[in-house]
Amino acid sequence: MEKIEAQEYAQKLLSVTFREAIQEMLKVMIEGKEKYKKDDWETRSVDHHLEHIRAHLDSYDKNRDFKHLYDLTHAMTRCMMLTQALINKSPNEYMRT
Repeated sequence: MEKIEAQEYAQKLLSVTFREAIQEMLKVMIEGKEKYKKDDWETRSVDHHLEHIRAHLDSYDKNRDFKHLYDLTHAMTRCMMLTQALINKSPNEYMRT
């Protein structure tokens, strides 16, 4: 796949295919902005994020219905936050976190 094709595909994924899921994730981020200190997620440990991801996935696993989609959205958001926090750190730093 050429670079332009890959960029067009990525844009389609963000704007069409996963648009609603991303919007739900943004709602979680906005909710968190009102609840926690600015960029609080960046200071959390890998273990802290993984515990919350697991808790949300376990909760959804026990209640597999649409009204518990909240838990999947929160797990997805936590995965994104953890990924970005690790990207923001140097490789040597996050391998030990």
